[in-house]
Amino acid sequence: LTTIQDVLLEAQQQPLFTGVPRRIPYQIVSGKAFICIGIRRGGKSTLLHQIIAKLKQSGSRDEDILYVNFFDDRLEQVRRGKLNLLTEAYYGLYPDKKGQPGLHCFLDEVQMAEGWESFADRLLRAEGMAVYASGSSSRLLSREIGTQMRGRSLAWELFPFSFLEYLDARGIRPELRGQQERLKVRKAFEGYWECGGFPEVLDAASPIRVM
Repeated sequence: LTTIQDVLLEAQQQPLFTGVPRRIPYQIVSGKAFICIGIRRGGKSTLLHQIIAKLKQSGSRDEDILYVNFFDDRLEQVRRGKLNLLTEAYYGLYPDKKGQPGLHCFLDEVQMAEGWESFADRLLRAEGMAVYASGSSSRLLSREIGTQMRGRSLAWELFPFSFLEYLDARGIRPELRGQQERLKVRKAFEGYWECGGFPEVLDAASPIRVM
């Protein structure tokens, strides 16, 4: 469990990358897992970081949050279906948290972990944790998640930046009153049309964007 505990502690110590606030009208519903589904590199992990940042602003502490990204190669045993090791490692670090309210579990790139649905369901029912997960839309379907979790989840689909989100990322107001403002928005749209809405490549050179 020591290696898994190292992963959990490192996640707590790493700075959050919150990027640009997304305009997706998601809701966090008590008693239901929040599932974010989307294309790879579309901003799913960043959205989870934004939620964590809001929790911390509301008073949650680092030790109240269990965060794992299943791309971490040190979690190979966990990915093969032994997700109970996550809670064993977490409660090994914070034994006084067992049975306490206000705990949050974030499962990033969850499509890589076998049996994650039943694990998330147990966290909701038996542990009283709030559960948040992200997964690739090429591997997960919202209707299948709803069936497998017996209605204990709400799935939200995240797409690359809309044009309004692109303007947010560029620091441009969506203002059409006045010739100068209209020109700014029109110029921005040309950039959006050329670059697309993937957050990671907005400032990349053209040869890199098409790789």
